Amino acid sequence: MAKENEGQKLDEKSLDSLKQSLTQITSHIEDQIKIISTLPETDQEIALKDTLISYMSKTRNLQQQALPIVFELLENGLDKITDGQKKALLDFKEDGRKMLSKTEEIQMQTLEYKNKHQISDEELAKYGL
Repeated sequence: MAKENEGQKLDEKSLDSLKQSLTQITSHIEDQIKIISTLPETDQEIALKDTLISYMSKTRNLQQQALPIVFELLENGLDKITDGQKKALLDFKEDGRKMLSKTEEIQMQTLEYKNKHQISDEELAKYGL
């Protein structure tokens, strides 16, 4: 994926493609948040709606905070990384690890909800979920 050169930089075309992907992913997450927000919370015990909205908002925010730092590194060259950027990347990695754990928890909640309320994947697809 990464095209390396003597400065450990990513070429402009690849970098622009990554930035465009971030824009598209962010837009998709925002669309999903809007869709989920319109749905009623039908099971307060599981609270899947609020959990999903919170998780998706945190995911969007994490990407919007961390990826510009990554893009800057790829644009300027990995050989010019600062201590602040190193710390930011380590923080991003730790936050990503926490989000992965939350992803597994949400998958279990989703399965519990679908089973409890007998909802199929086809029904969810009708709402774009």
